[in-house]
Amino acid sequence: MKFIALILILAIFLACLTSCFGMGIPKKPKDTNLEFWITQDVSETDFSGYCEILGWIGARQYYGSGYQPEVDENGNQTDPEYYVKYKVTAWPDYACQNKHITSIEITDPKVTLYGLTVDSSFDEFEQVFSEMGYEISRKSSGNYERIEASKKRITFSLESNEGKREFTINAEITNVQGIEF
Repeated sequence: MKFIALILILAIFLACLTSCFGMGIPKKPKDTNLEFWITQDVSETDFSGYCEILGWIGARQYYGSGYQPEVDENGNQTDPEYYVKYKVTAWPDYACQNKHITSIEITDPKVTLYGLTVDSSFDEFEQVFSEMGYEISRKSSGNYERIEASKKRITFSLESNEGKREFTINAEITNVQGIEF
C-alpha cells in the first residue's frame, strides 16, 4: 500500500513539474513579425549580431534586429523612438541553466501580433484577449493607462503614458531557491 501511495505521489509531482514546461504558453501567432516568442528557448542562439542593453544582473537584454540605441547629449545610450527588446533569463525558474525569452517590449507600430499593434485601441486589445480566454484588468491614473491580459504564467499588456505607447509580453519566472541578484 505504501508503495502505491509513493508511486501516486511521484506521479503527481512529475505532472506538476512537467506542467512548468510549456503548458499554457501561447503559440507564436502566424501574423507576427517578431523574431522570437515568449518562453522560446534561445540557449543555442548566437546574439553576437544584436545590440545588447547592458546593466542587467541575472538577465541579458537585446534590441531586435535593425534597432540601435541613440546617444544623448551626455553620451548616454537611450532607446530610439521605435524598438523591440528581448530579455533573456533562465525559465521557468531562475535556478534553471537554460535561457529563454521572458520579456518582449515593443514600441514599433510595424510589429503585429494577433492582429494588434502598439497603436491598437484598448477595446481591440480586450476583445482579442478575452476571446482567447485571458483575464483582463485595466489601470489608469492621469495620463497613464494600462490594460493587461493574463493567463497562467503569461501577461500581455498595452500601456499609454503621456501619449507614448508600449506593448509588452512577460513570462512569470519562479525563484524556488531564493536567488538574490
